[in-house]
Amino acid sequence: MAQPFAPALLRWALIGALAATVLAGCGRKGPPESPPGAQALEPPIDPATGKPWPIMSREGYPVAPAGEKKRIPLDWLIE
Repeated sequence: MAQPFAPALLRWALIGALAATVLAGCGRKGPPESPPGAQALEPPIDPATGKPWPIMSREGYPVAPAGEKKRIPLDWLIE
């Protein structure tokens, strides 16, 4: 009696999933690199301290300056 088709298909599906998992871990860690020819901009100044805002966090990710507080009509629900 011949073996059913499903176990062979399942075996190949598991091998493919394992290969995809291994390949998903490839790559370089760290922040993205600047494109060639990019110029560094002056960092914005923090009005409270007079010092420049940190451009990158300790983990190497860009840090956005705090924006102005905007209110919406649904704010009363969380206050």
